[in-house]
Amino acid sequence: MRLAFSVAIMVEPDVLLIDEVLAVGDSAFQQKCMEQLIKLKTKGTTIVFVSHDLGAMKRLCDRVIWIHDSKIVSDGKPKDTIDKYLEFLGEEENKRLLGEKHSSQEEESSKIGLDSPLITDNKIKIMNVRLTNEIGEEKISFMSGDTACIKINYRAITKVNNPIFSLTISNLEGITCYSTSTLIDHLNIAEIVSDEIGSIQFYIPSLDLVANTYLISASILNESGYVYDVFEEGTALKVSSLSEDVGIVKLKHAWKLERG
Repeated sequence: MRLAFSVAIMVEPDVLLIDEVLAVGDSAFQQKCMEQLIKLKTKGTTIVFVSHDLGAMKRLCDRVIWIHDSKIVSDGKPKDTIDKYLEFLGEEENKRLLGEKHSSQEEESSKIGLDSPLITDNKIKIMNVRLTNEIGEEKISFMSGDTACIKINYRAITKVNNPIFSLTISNLEGITCYSTSTLIDHLNIAEIVSDEIGSIQFYIPSLDLVANTYLISASILNESGYVYDVFEEGTALKVSSLSEDVGIVKLKHAWKLERG
């Protein structure tokens, strides 16, 4: 395939049909192929590029058609079509992950009887931790830069004075990516009354994490550091991205070259 493709792009055809050819070979070969394709494009060659490589599409194509179940779902500018495709993938991933999560919770509920009266020595209990989008829809899969909300649902057994809520986002290697609390952010909660059921929400205008799977844990403690309850790494957060940057955080940035 590599030889056939190399011959095809060197003869400068009027029309070139490519089907996932950039998926083969090493990165150096793929880079050379992309550079040659861009040269052909600038010379007027019509290129029909069939691929799932969204980054290559954005770099090469002026128009992208998304076909699903033999039907055209979207046809337009690369960014518009790719955004719709990623939104679709995110929705499908959310359905799958939420289905697994709810199935697991139902199984656990049947074992311990979550509908029975709460029995605990703690004054307040974390019932669950949920992830939602900006309109309150429960999600697990997000694009980097999306708006997200982490919702900690609690139930108080007795009155709690000055409770502190904390949360931590970690990666699968156990590295803390971000951690904060209502104390750090100077949010004073005077009291939570006995038998109160409620939630506290951590709003994230832009989820600036690189593509990875993360785990969210939460806790409630008092001013002396006594921990009432801990919800340990029970909620998964999947972040996807079109860019290939690595690390933990996507820093907002710009490059500037100065000569002399």
